[in-house]
Amino acid sequence: MAKIRVLPPEVVGHIAAGEVVERPASVAKELVENSLDAGARRVVVAYEGGGIALVRVRDDGEGISAEDLPHVFVRHATSKIARAEDLARVTTLGFRGEALPSIAAVARVRLVSRTPDAPVASWIEVEGGVVVGRGEEARAPGTEVVVRDLFFNTPARRKFVRSLVAEGAHLLEILERLALSRPDVAFAVYGGDRLAFATPGDGVLLHAYSSVAGAEAAREMIPVEGERGPWRVWGLVGAPSAARKRVRRMYFNVNGRPVRSFAWQRAVLDGYGTRLLREHRPPFVLFVEGPPERIDPNVHPAKWEVRLSEEDEHLLYGLVRDAVSRALARADRTFFFGELVRGRSAPTDAEGPMRGEDAGALPTPTESIPPEGSQGSPAPVSEAPPARSSEGIPPSERRSALSSFRGKVSGSGGVRASDVAERTRSRLRGPFAFLLQGRRLEAGTGSPPHGGEADTPEVVGTSREGGGPAHVREPQGGYGAGLSLAASPVPLLQLFDTYILAQGEGEYYLVDQHAAQERIWYERLRRAAADGTPAVQFLAVPWVFERSASEAEALAEHLEALREMGIDIAPFGPRRFRVRAVPDWLADEETFLAFLERFLGEGGRLGRLEFLDEFLKDRACKAAIKGNRRLTQEEMAGLLAELFRCSEPYTCPHGRPTIVRIGREDFERLFRRTVP
Repeated sequence: MAKIRVLPPEVVGHIAAGEVVERPASVAKELVENSLDAGARRVVVAYEGGGIALVRVRDDGEGISAEDLPHVFVRHATSKIARAEDLARVTTLGFRGEALPSIAAVARVRLVSRTPDAPVASWIEVEGGVVVGRGEEARAPGTEVVVRDLFFNTPARRKFVRSLVAEGAHLLEILERLALSRPDVAFAVYGGDRLAFATPGDGVLLHAYSSVAGAEAAREMIPVEGERGPWRVWGLVGAPSAARKRVRRMYFNVNGRPVRSFAWQRAVLDGYGTRLLREHRPPFVLFVEGPPERIDPNVHPAKWEVRLSEEDEHLLYGLVRDAVSRALARADRTFFFGELVRGRSAPTDAEGPMRGEDAGALPTPTESIPPEGSQGSPAPVSEAPPARSSEGIPPSERRSALSSFRGKVSGSGGVRASDVAERTRSRLRGPFAFLLQGRRLEAGTGSPPHGGEADTPEVVGTSREGGGPAHVREPQGGYGAGLSLAASPVPLLQLFDTYILAQGEGEYYLVDQHAAQERIWYERLRRAAADGTPAVQFLAVPWVFERSASEAEALAEHLEALREMGIDIAPFGPRRFRVRAVPDWLADEETFLAFLERFLGEGGRLGRLEFLDEFLKDRACKAAIKGNRRLTQEEMAGLLAELFRCSEPYTCPHGRPTIVRIGREDFERLFRRTVP
């Protein structure tokens, strides 16, 4: 009897579903991507029970014709590609024709859709991959997909689903990522009977970010832009003060496709340099744009990865790193006393010292979402152009359209909470008016605790032709306020033999003497080590040392790398080595041997340059003056003067603040005073 047999269709469907539908968030992702590919300008998502009980996605896209409806649940049936060559130029989010068949294989699905020229909508119901009903009904143009009872026929899969709270959180994170990937599309997301977030869909990335993360978080974002060859990167990165050990929203998009890339994440972190505390990560939303034919999205079952040539990978690593580094260099500033104490940015002048913390807070919507069959007004929305499908649009035109809205990093109207809410409300009229009935949508999720509209960055100028981001002008007190000092502050006194109190122009500064000199030493050592021909010190008496056989063998493999650092080292008999010259930053034998031990232990893992940088940070830390040491007035003045000659004076090499600004408003807040 033959052992090899052809599997029945239902088994094949379950296997394929296991690759595409990992969890409820996968369902939401695939359905929303279909909506975006259909040219939707408004997308409404509702879920219940962590997405296991229900995921419903409704859009105003081009819809599906009645004759095409039976094909949507046929595996590998798609309108997005026709030939193998099309895979080399894919510009849509979906292209395999696997999503809906895979979802329908493990859930109960109802799909209803109407094209603009059809008199009525058509619907189809599928359970476990089997069509159980078809019909027609009145419905506004667009598509709605309702997925219920996920994994109802695969109890083994359902057993491994995490808690409903965890699944709901993951689903929300995926929807946030998709909403931020398309700021030109209005999103509204409901968890149960509560509005989770809503974006205005006005094409401005900062407004979308404010709606998703809150106005306070948006104030900490910095515009980024860079271009190299055929590639362009743009978006927003968080200020160093926004970095956390567990941070969300580290998002990349390639030609509009949300992706994950550890290599590019490393490039972002390298762009921050020494501005981050150890193990802290910043939020960012970055867009990479380039020729579609040089990007292969057909790599990951869920399309989370893309494949590039090795040359393009290296080019993009440098482009991302340098763009982030330039943006942060423009925005470097002192830390505010208030943000370090309370974990938020400094207040604006428009925000009174005694404003209530809950002023202007967003009331939580509690009205339940109407049933899926409820009708919305079919009247068109004048604020948005009619939706059109991405099908049939030449790739060049589609990429141009992407650039046109993606260039709007910060827009021209700031990120005022009430403005964003009004844009959101207007974009959700028409077929989605029922979602606003009885709801007070004022400021989106995360309304600023102080309620002041001036809390948020004021943006002036417009996007330049070609999609460049608008110029951002930060309001007084926002991120970047009081950026640099015309002259180093004048030291007044030393506190606790550790901190220096200094006076600037109408402000006071606290300086951590250890962190400040650590920065000074680090930049000295780094300049010396980065020299093309490092200054070396020839030893009157060469150093000779011995190692074990295994250590000697390992060291022999790294001799050339050590010589490139300015260390004149060579074998000197069995298991022995002789050193005749060292760079200035390795001036004594004890330091050299400590360096060698660390190099053999970590150099291979980190890479030579990264290891060297880490070693110099530690050397600077050891060389810097410590706390509890009394300094004279001249020593304090010299320390401050040298600190402000550094290229990055505001943090130590490990990311801790060196200097903190204390403004009048901080004193007024501390003493609960209201001063006109």
